[in-house]
Amino acid sequence: MGTVTLQPGANEVGWIAEAVDPRVLFDEIAELESIWAWHALGRRWQAAARDVPLSLWTLYRLRPGMGLYFQIAGDVPVQWERSLFPAKGKVELQPGDNFVAWAGRDGWDVNQLAKGIGRQLREIHRRNTGTGELEAIWPVAEGAEAATVARGEALWVKMPRSIVWLQPTDVMPRLVFPGGAPENVQNSYRSLLLDTIRYSADEYGVQADFSELTWYIIKDRPSLVRQLDADGIASEPREDLTNIAGWVTNHYVAIVREDHDSSQTDAEIRSYNGYVVTHEYAHVIQDSLRNRYFNHPVWFFEGSANYFATNHVILDPDEAWGIRLGQFSWISSEVPSLKSTENGGPGKYQLGEIAVGRLGQRLTPIAWLDFYRELSPETRKDRDNHSTRSWQDVFRSVFDIQVDKFYDEFQEWQTSTVLDNERRAARGYIRDTAGRPLAD
Repeated sequence: MGTVTLQPGANEVGWIAEAVDPRVLFDEIAELESIWAWHALGRRWQAAARDVPLSLWTLYRLRPGMGLYFQIAGDVPVQWERSLFPAKGKVELQPGDNFVAWAGRDGWDVNQLAKGIGRQLREIHRRNTGTGELEAIWPVAEGAEAATVARGEALWVKMPRSIVWLQPTDVMPRLVFPGGAPENVQNSYRSLLLDTIRYSADEYGVQADFSELTWYIIKDRPSLVRQLDADGIASEPREDLTNIAGWVTNHYVAIVREDHDSSQTDAEIRSYNGYVVTHEYAHVIQDSLRNRYFNHPVWFFEGSANYFATNHVILDPDEAWGIRLGQFSWISSEVPSLKSTENGGPGKYQLGEIAVGRLGQRLTPIAWLDFYRELSPETRKDRDNHSTRSWQDVFRSVFDIQVDKFYDEFQEWQTSTVLDNERRAARGYIRDTAGRPLAD
Protein backbone atom coordinates (compact mmCIF):
# COMPACT_ATOMS: atom_id res chain seq x y z
CA MET A 1 0.00 0.00 0.00
CA GLY A 2 1.02 3.61 -0.51
CA THR A 3 -0.32 7.01 0.46
CA VAL A 4 -1.06 9.50 -2.32
CA THR A 5 -1.88 13.15 -1.70
CA LEU A 6 -4.68 14.28 -4.01
CA GLN A 7 -4.91 18.02 -4.50
CA PRO A 8 -8.18 19.96 -4.84
CA GLY A 9 -9.14 20.02 -8.51
CA ALA A 10 -7.43 17.91 -11.17
CA ASN A 11 -5.11 14.99 -10.41
CA GLU A 12 -3.57 12.41 -12.73
CA VAL A 13 -2.86 8.91 -11.39
CA GLY A 14 -2.02 5.55 -12.91
CA TRP A 15 -4.25 2.57 -12.13
CA ILE A 16 -2.10 -0.55 -11.66
CA ALA A 17 -4.22 -2.72 -9.34
CA GLU A 18 -6.86 -5.29 -10.27
CA ALA A 19 -9.80 -4.09 -12.38
CA VAL A 20 -12.59 -2.50 -10.32
CA ASP A 21 -15.90 -0.69 -10.70
CA PRO A 22 -15.41 3.12 -10.42
CA ARG A 23 -17.97 3.10 -7.59
CA VAL A 24 -15.35 1.42 -5.40
CA LEU A 25 -13.25 4.58 -5.56
CA PHE A 26 -16.23 6.84 -4.98
CA ASP A 27 -16.82 4.88 -1.77
CA GLU A 28 -13.13 5.11 -0.76
CA ILE A 29 -12.62 8.82 -1.53
CA ALA A 30 -15.51 11.01 -0.33
CA GLU A 31 -14.14 14.08 -2.13
CA LEU A 32 -13.81 12.33 -5.50
CA GLU A 33 -16.31 13.92 -7.89
CA SER A 34 -15.44 12.28 -11.19
CA ILE A 35 -13.01 9.90 -12.91
CA TRP A 36 -11.87 10.27 -16.51
CA ALA A 37 -9.88 7.92 -18.75
CA TRP A 38 -8.57 8.51 -22.28
CA HIS A 39 -9.69 5.99 -24.90
CA ALA A 40 -6.69 5.92 -27.24
CA LEU A 41 -8.39 4.00 -30.05
CA GLY A 42 -11.48 6.19 -30.12
CA ARG A 43 -9.51 9.32 -29.21
CA ARG A 44 -12.09 10.42 -26.71
CA TRP A 45 -12.58 10.72 -22.96
CA GLN A 46 -14.65 8.26 -20.96
CA ALA A 47 -16.06 9.31 -17.60
CA ALA A 48 -17.82 8.24 -14.43
CA ALA A 49 -19.19 10.82 -12.01
CA ARG A 50 -20.63 10.58 -8.52
CA ASP A 51 -23.67 12.76 -9.19
CA VAL A 52 -24.38 11.55 -12.73
CA PRO A 53 -26.74 8.60 -13.33
CA LEU A 54 -24.95 5.33 -14.09
CA SER A 55 -26.80 5.08 -17.39
CA LEU A 56 -24.95 8.18 -18.61
CA TRP A 57 -21.49 6.95 -17.67
CA THR A 58 -19.03 5.96 -20.39
CA LEU A 59 -16.42 4.54 -17.99
CA TYR A 60 -17.58 1.35 -16.27
CA ARG A 61 -14.33 -0.39 -15.37
CA LEU A 62 -10.93 0.78 -14.17
CA ARG A 63 -8.37 -1.59 -15.65
CA PRO A 64 -4.67 -2.03 -14.89
CA GLY A 65 -2.57 0.13 -17.18
CA MET A 66 -5.06 3.01 -17.38
CA GLY A 67 -4.09 6.62 -16.74
CA LEU A 68 -6.87 8.32 -14.75
CA TYR A 69 -7.91 11.91 -14.20
CA PHE A 70 -9.46 12.52 -10.73
CA GLN A 71 -11.50 15.61 -9.95
CA ILE A 72 -11.31 16.32 -6.20
CA ALA A 73 -13.83 18.61 -4.48
CA GLY A 74 -13.10 21.08 -1.68
CA ASP A 75 -10.09 23.21 -0.95
CA VAL A 76 -7.84 20.92 1.13
CA PRO A 77 -5.63 17.99 0.03
CA VAL A 78 -6.93 14.45 0.48
CA GLN A 79 -4.87 11.45 1.60
CA TRP A 80 -5.64 8.29 -0.39
CA GLU A 81 -4.40 4.84 0.64
CA ARG A 82 -3.97 2.84 -2.55
CA SER A 83 -2.48 -0.47 -3.63
CA LEU A 84 0.80 -0.17 -5.47
CA PHE A 85 1.09 -3.88 -6.20
CA PRO A 86 0.72 -4.30 -9.97
CA ALA A 87 -1.92 -6.66 -11.34
CA LYS A 88 -0.07 -6.98 -14.66
CA GLY A 89 2.84 -5.49 -16.57
CA LYS A 90 1.64 -5.50 -20.17
CA VAL A 91 0.28 -2.30 -21.70
CA GLU A 92 -0.82 -1.98 -25.33
CA LEU A 93 0.06 1.41 -26.79
CA GLN A 94 -1.96 2.71 -29.75
CA PRO A 95 -1.11 5.20 -32.52
CA GLY A 96 -1.30 8.76 -31.23
CA ASP A 97 -1.60 9.83 -27.58
CA ASN A 98 -1.84 7.18 -24.86
CA PHE A 99 -2.74 8.03 -21.25
CA VAL A 100 -1.33 5.07 -19.32
CA ALA A 101 -0.05 3.94 -15.94
CA TRP A 102 3.50 3.05 -15.00
CA ALA A 103 3.47 -0.25 -13.07
CA GLY A 104 7.21 -0.84 -13.33
CA ARG A 105 10.07 -0.20 -10.96
CA ASP A 106 9.71 2.73 -8.61
CA GLY A 107 12.03 5.66 -9.30
CA TRP A 108 13.15 4.41 -12.69
CA ASP A 109 15.11 6.61 -15.08
CA VAL A 110 12.91 7.69 -18.01
CA ASN A 111 15.62 6.55 -20.44
CA GLN A 112 15.16 3.01 -19.13
CA LEU A 113 11.42 3.39 -19.65
CA ALA A 114 12.01 4.51 -23.21
CA LYS A 115 14.30 1.56 -23.91
CA GLY A 116 11.46 -0.77 -22.94
CA ILE A 117 9.13 0.83 -25.51
CA GLY A 118 11.63 0.77 -28.36
CA ARG A 119 12.56 2.82 -31.36
CA GLN A 120 9.00 3.80 -32.30
CA LEU A 121 8.55 5.95 -29.18
CA ARG A 122 8.08 9.64 -29.99
CA GLU A 123 7.39 11.49 -26.71
CA ILE A 124 6.60 11.01 -23.01
CA HIS A 125 4.85 13.74 -21.01
CA ARG A 126 3.51 13.97 -17.48
CA ARG A 127 1.57 16.51 -15.48
CA ASN A 128 3.64 18.89 -13.33
CA THR A 129 1.94 18.78 -9.92
CA GLY A 130 3.18 22.29 -9.15
CA THR A 131 2.08 24.14 -12.28
CA GLY A 132 -0.62 21.77 -13.51
CA GLU A 133 0.94 21.87 -16.98
CA LEU A 134 2.02 18.91 -19.09
CA GLU A 135 5.81 18.74 -19.36
CA ALA A 136 7.97 16.70 -21.70
CA ILE A 137 10.25 14.23 -19.91
CA TRP A 138 11.43 12.28 -22.98
CA PRO A 139 13.38 12.80 -25.19
CA VAL A 140 15.63 14.15 -22.45
CA ALA A 141 16.91 17.59 -23.39
CA GLU A 142 20.65 17.83 -24.05
CA GLY A 143 22.47 18.57 -20.80
CA ALA A 144 19.36 17.96 -18.69
CA GLU A 145 19.07 15.36 -15.97
CA ALA A 146 16.78 12.45 -16.84
CA ALA A 147 13.53 12.40 -14.88
CA THR A 148 12.57 9.43 -12.73
CA VAL A 149 9.12 7.90 -12.67
CA ALA A 150 7.30 6.51 -9.64
CA ARG A 151 5.22 3.35 -9.68
CA GLY A 152 1.57 4.36 -10.04
CA GLU A 153 2.25 7.57 -12.02
CA ALA A 154 0.21 8.45 -15.09
CA LEU A 155 2.09 9.21 -18.32
CA TRP A 156 1.19 10.54 -21.76
CA VAL A 157 3.00 8.43 -24.37
CA LYS A 158 2.94 9.35 -28.06
CA MET A 159 3.35 6.58 -30.65
CA PRO A 160 3.12 6.37 -34.47
CA ARG A 161 1.82 2.76 -34.33
CA SER A 162 0.61 0.05 -31.96
CA ILE A 163 3.28 -1.43 -29.69
CA VAL A 164 3.20 -3.82 -26.74
CA TRP A 165 4.95 -2.33 -23.70
CA LEU A 166 6.22 -4.94 -21.23
CA GLN A 167 6.83 -2.96 -18.05
CA PRO A 168 9.37 -4.41 -15.57
CA THR A 169 7.41 -4.97 -12.34
CA ASP A 170 9.88 -7.40 -10.70
CA VAL A 171 6.87 -9.56 -9.78
CA MET A 172 7.48 -13.30 -10.17
CA PRO A 173 5.07 -15.37 -12.26
CA ARG A 174 3.40 -18.40 -10.74
CA LEU A 175 5.98 -21.20 -10.49
CA VAL A 176 4.76 -24.79 -10.05
CA PHE A 177 6.63 -28.07 -9.57
CA PRO A 178 4.20 -30.82 -10.70
CA GLY A 179 4.68 -33.91 -8.55
CA GLY A 180 6.85 -31.95 -6.13
CA ALA A 181 10.58 -31.25 -5.96
CA PRO A 182 13.23 -30.96 -3.23
CA GLU A 183 13.32 -27.57 -1.54
CA ASN A 184 16.82 -26.83 -2.81
CA VAL A 185 15.69 -27.52 -6.39
CA GLN A 186 12.68 -25.22 -6.00
CA ASN A 187 14.81 -22.46 -4.50
CA SER A 188 17.34 -22.83 -7.32
CA TYR A 189 14.75 -22.38 -10.07
CA ARG A 190 13.11 -19.46 -8.29
CA SER A 191 16.50 -17.81 -8.05
CA LEU A 192 17.28 -18.50 -11.72
CA LEU A 193 13.96 -17.05 -12.89
CA LEU A 194 14.31 -13.97 -10.69
CA ASP A 195 17.85 -13.42 -12.00
CA THR A 196 16.52 -13.62 -15.55
CA ILE A 197 13.69 -11.17 -14.81
CA ARG A 198 16.13 -8.66 -13.36
CA TYR A 199 18.60 -9.09 -16.22
CA SER A 200 15.86 -8.53 -18.79
CA ALA A 201 14.74 -5.36 -17.02
CA ASP A 202 18.23 -3.95 -16.54
CA GLU A 203 19.58 -4.71 -20.02
CA TYR A 204 16.47 -4.51 -22.21
CA GLY A 205 13.96 -2.48 -20.19
CA VAL A 206 11.29 -5.21 -20.44
CA GLN A 207 9.80 -8.03 -18.39
CA ALA A 208 7.54 -10.80 -19.63
CA ASP A 209 4.12 -10.16 -18.09
CA PHE A 210 3.98 -12.26 -14.92
CA SER A 211 0.17 -12.43 -15.03
CA GLU A 212 -0.17 -14.24 -18.36
CA LEU A 213 1.63 -17.59 -18.03
CA THR A 214 2.33 -20.18 -15.35
CA TRP A 215 5.79 -21.75 -15.30
CA TYR A 216 5.87 -25.52 -14.74
CA ILE A 217 9.20 -27.12 -13.78
CA ILE A 218 8.59 -30.76 -14.68
CA LYS A 219 10.28 -34.12 -14.24
CA ASP A 220 7.85 -36.25 -16.27
CA ARG A 221 4.84 -35.89 -18.56
CA PRO A 222 2.16 -37.58 -16.35
CA SER A 223 2.68 -35.17 -13.47
CA LEU A 224 2.40 -32.20 -15.87
CA VAL A 225 -0.82 -33.60 -17.37
CA ARG A 226 -2.34 -33.94 -13.88
CA GLN A 227 -1.27 -30.42 -12.90
CA LEU A 228 -2.63 -28.86 -16.10
CA ASP A 229 -5.94 -30.62 -15.50
CA ALA A 230 -6.04 -29.37 -11.90
CA ASP A 231 -5.31 -25.82 -13.12
CA GLY A 232 -8.06 -26.02 -15.75
CA ILE A 233 -5.68 -25.68 -18.70
CA ALA A 234 -6.86 -27.63 -21.74
CA SER A 235 -3.59 -28.57 -23.39
CA GLU A 236 -1.86 -31.75 -24.51
CA PRO A 237 1.84 -31.62 -23.54
CA ARG A 238 4.48 -33.12 -25.76
CA GLU A 239 4.53 -36.91 -25.74
CA ASP A 240 8.29 -37.44 -25.70
CA LEU A 241 10.43 -35.29 -23.40
CA THR A 242 13.68 -36.86 -24.60
CA ASN A 243 16.17 -34.18 -25.69
CA ILE A 244 13.66 -31.41 -24.94
CA ALA A 245 14.73 -28.69 -22.50
CA GLY A 246 11.50 -26.69 -22.47
CA TRP A 247 8.72 -25.11 -24.50
CA VAL A 248 6.25 -22.22 -24.46
CA THR A 249 2.50 -22.33 -25.24
CA ASN A 250 -0.28 -19.75 -25.14
CA HIS A 251 -1.09 -20.87 -21.59
CA TYR A 252 2.10 -21.97 -19.87
CA VAL A 253 5.86 -22.46 -19.95
CA ALA A 254 7.33 -25.93 -19.32
CA ILE A 255 10.93 -26.47 -18.25
CA VAL A 256 12.22 -30.05 -18.10
CA ARG A 257 14.04 -30.29 -14.79
CA GLU A 258 17.73 -31.16 -14.82
CA ASP A 259 18.89 -32.40 -11.42
CA HIS A 260 22.39 -32.97 -10.14
CA ASP A 261 24.20 -36.15 -11.13
CA SER A 262 27.64 -37.45 -10.24
CA SER A 263 29.20 -36.34 -13.54
CA GLN A 264 28.35 -32.65 -13.12
CA THR A 265 29.13 -30.02 -10.54
CA ASP A 266 26.45 -27.87 -8.92
CA ALA A 267 27.79 -24.90 -10.90
CA GLU A 268 27.47 -26.78 -14.21
CA ILE A 269 23.89 -27.83 -13.43
CA ARG A 270 22.94 -24.29 -12.43
CA SER A 271 24.57 -22.87 -15.55
CA TYR A 272 22.65 -25.31 -17.78
CA ASN A 273 19.33 -24.74 -16.01
CA GLY A 274 19.89 -21.00 -16.09
CA TYR A 275 20.47 -21.11 -19.84
CA VAL A 276 17.26 -23.08 -20.44
CA VAL A 277 15.16 -20.80 -18.22
CA THR A 278 16.54 -17.69 -19.93
CA HIS A 279 16.07 -19.11 -23.44
CA GLU A 280 12.41 -19.96 -22.81
CA TYR A 281 11.90 -16.60 -21.09
CA ALA A 282 13.09 -14.91 -24.28
CA HIS A 283 10.45 -16.85 -26.23
CA VAL A 284 7.75 -15.52 -23.89
CA ILE A 285 8.96 -11.97 -24.59
CA GLN A 286 8.97 -12.61 -28.34
CA ASP A 287 5.42 -13.97 -28.28
CA SER A 288 4.16 -11.06 -26.17
CA LEU A 289 5.75 -8.35 -28.30
CA ARG A 290 4.41 -9.70 -31.58
CA ASN A 291 0.98 -10.47 -30.11
CA ARG A 292 1.55 -14.12 -31.09
CA TYR A 293 1.56 -13.46 -34.82
CA PHE A 294 3.63 -16.35 -36.20
CA ASN A 295 5.31 -14.57 -39.07
CA HIS A 296 9.07 -14.83 -38.65
CA PRO A 297 12.08 -16.97 -39.62
CA VAL A 298 12.96 -19.85 -37.29
CA TRP A 299 16.64 -18.89 -37.22
CA PHE A 300 15.73 -15.46 -35.83
CA PHE A 301 13.25 -16.91 -33.31
CA GLU A 302 15.68 -19.45 -31.86
CA GLY A 303 18.79 -17.40 -32.50
CA SER A 304 17.60 -14.32 -30.62
CA ALA A 305 16.52 -16.51 -27.68
CA ASN A 306 19.99 -18.10 -27.65
CA TYR A 307 21.58 -14.65 -27.97
CA PHE A 308 19.58 -13.38 -24.98
CA ALA A 309 20.47 -16.47 -22.91
CA THR A 310 24.19 -16.50 -23.75
CA ASN A 311 24.54 -12.80 -22.93
CA HIS A 312 22.87 -13.40 -19.57
CA VAL A 313 24.80 -16.51 -18.59
CA ILE A 314 28.21 -15.34 -19.84
CA LEU A 315 27.78 -11.60 -19.12
CA ASP A 316 31.13 -10.60 -20.67
CA PRO A 317 30.30 -9.57 -24.28
CA ASP A 318 33.72 -10.48 -25.70
CA GLU A 319 33.67 -13.91 -24.07
CA ALA A 320 30.12 -14.53 -25.28
CA TRP A 321 31.05 -13.59 -28.85
CA GLY A 322 34.10 -15.84 -28.71
CA ILE A 323 31.91 -18.78 -27.70
CA ARG A 324 29.56 -18.05 -30.59
CA LEU A 325 32.41 -18.05 -33.08
CA GLY A 326 33.66 -21.31 -31.63
CA GLN A 327 30.31 -22.90 -32.46
CA PHE A 328 31.26 -22.87 -36.14
CA SER A 329 33.69 -25.70 -35.41
CA TRP A 330 30.86 -28.19 -34.84
CA ILE A 331 30.24 -28.53 -38.57
CA SER A 332 33.59 -27.48 -40.08
CA SER A 333 33.32 -26.58 -43.75
CA GLU A 334 29.87 -28.16 -44.23
CA VAL A 335 28.08 -25.46 -42.28
CA PRO A 336 24.59 -24.81 -43.75
CA SER A 337 23.51 -21.43 -45.04
CA LEU A 338 21.49 -19.11 -42.83
CA LYS A 339 18.73 -18.89 -45.45
CA SER A 340 18.28 -22.68 -45.32
CA THR A 341 17.19 -22.38 -41.68
CA GLU A 342 14.26 -20.00 -42.27
CA ASN A 343 11.85 -22.87 -41.61
CA GLY A 344 14.07 -24.81 -39.20
CA GLY A 345 16.68 -27.49 -39.75
CA PRO A 346 20.29 -27.98 -38.65
CA GLY A 347 22.02 -24.83 -37.52
CA LYS A 348 18.91 -22.81 -36.60
CA TYR A 349 20.13 -22.27 -33.04
CA GLN A 350 23.85 -21.76 -33.63
CA LEU A 351 23.71 -19.89 -36.93
CA GLY A 352 20.71 -17.91 -35.74
CA GLU A 353 22.48 -16.75 -32.59
CA ILE A 354 25.55 -15.66 -34.53
CA ALA A 355 23.41 -13.88 -37.15
CA VAL A 356 21.46 -11.99 -34.46
CA GLY A 357 24.80 -11.03 -32.94
CA ARG A 358 25.98 -9.71 -36.28
CA LEU A 359 22.78 -7.69 -36.62
CA GLY A 360 23.34 -6.34 -33.12
CA GLN A 361 26.78 -5.17 -34.20
CA ARG A 362 25.15 -3.24 -37.06
CA LEU A 363 22.82 -1.40 -34.66
CA THR A 364 22.51 -2.22 -30.94
CA PRO A 365 22.43 -5.50 -28.98
CA ILE A 366 18.73 -4.97 -28.21
CA ALA A 367 17.59 -4.26 -31.79
CA TRP A 368 16.10 -7.76 -32.11
CA LEU A 369 13.32 -6.67 -29.73
CA ASP A 370 12.18 -4.01 -32.21
CA PHE A 371 11.89 -6.70 -34.87
CA TYR A 372 9.32 -8.49 -32.71
CA ARG A 373 7.57 -5.30 -31.67
CA GLU A 374 7.03 -4.39 -35.30
CA LEU A 375 5.90 -7.83 -36.42
CA SER A 376 2.62 -7.16 -34.61
CA PRO A 377 -0.15 -5.33 -36.53
CA GLU A 378 0.34 -1.57 -36.71
CA THR A 379 -3.25 -0.71 -35.70
CA ARG A 380 -6.22 -2.40 -34.07
CA LYS A 381 -7.95 -2.40 -37.46
CA ASP A 382 -4.98 -4.29 -38.95
CA ARG A 383 -5.19 -6.80 -36.11
CA ASP A 384 -8.93 -7.30 -36.56
CA ASN A 385 -8.38 -7.86 -40.28
CA HIS A 386 -5.38 -10.14 -39.65
CA SER A 387 -3.30 -7.73 -41.73
CA THR A 388 0.42 -7.69 -40.99
CA ARG A 389 3.59 -6.70 -42.79
CA SER A 390 5.81 -9.48 -44.06
CA TRP A 391 8.71 -10.29 -41.78
CA GLN A 392 11.03 -9.40 -44.67
CA ASP A 393 9.63 -5.85 -44.71
CA VAL A 394 9.99 -5.54 -40.94
CA PHE A 395 13.56 -6.86 -41.16
CA ARG A 396 14.50 -4.25 -43.75
CA SER A 397 12.86 -1.48 -41.72
CA VAL A 398 14.51 -2.39 -38.42
CA PHE A 399 17.98 -3.41 -39.61
CA ASP A 400 18.23 -1.15 -42.67
CA ILE A 401 19.19 -3.99 -45.00
CA GLN A 402 17.29 -6.34 -47.30
CA VAL A 403 17.28 -9.84 -45.83
CA ASP A 404 18.66 -11.39 -49.03
CA LYS A 405 21.55 -8.95 -49.00
CA PHE A 406 22.15 -9.80 -45.35
CA TYR A 407 22.16 -13.50 -46.26
CA ASP A 408 24.82 -12.84 -48.90
CA GLU A 409 26.97 -10.78 -46.54
CA PHE A 410 26.57 -13.34 -43.77
CA GLN A 411 27.50 -16.21 -46.10
CA GLU A 412 30.67 -14.44 -47.18
CA TRP A 413 31.63 -13.66 -43.57
CA GLN A 414 30.63 -17.18 -42.48
CA THR A 415 32.83 -18.87 -45.05
CA SER A 416 35.92 -16.88 -44.11
CA THR A 417 35.23 -17.35 -40.39
CA VAL A 418 34.79 -21.13 -40.67
CA LEU A 419 38.10 -21.50 -42.49
CA ASP A 420 39.84 -19.22 -40.02
CA ASN A 421 38.35 -21.11 -37.08
CA GLU A 422 39.51 -24.44 -38.47
CA ARG A 423 43.05 -23.12 -38.63
CA ARG A 424 42.85 -21.59 -35.14
CA ALA A 425 41.20 -24.68 -33.62
CA ALA A 426 43.95 -26.87 -35.06
CA ARG A 427 46.44 -24.78 -33.10
CA GLY A 428 44.30 -24.98 -29.92
CA TYR A 429 43.41 -21.28 -29.87
CA ILE A 430 39.64 -21.81 -29.73
CA ARG A 431 38.38 -23.21 -26.45
CA ASP A 432 35.04 -24.36 -25.14
CA THR A 433 33.25 -22.92 -22.07
CA ALA A 434 35.34 -25.16 -19.79
CA GLY A 435 38.57 -23.78 -21.26
CA ARG A 436 39.49 -26.94 -23.20
CA PRO A 437 41.05 -26.50 -26.68
CA LEU A 438 38.50 -27.60 -29.29
CA ALA A 439 41.23 -29.37 -31.25
CA ASP A 440 41.83 -31.85 -28.40
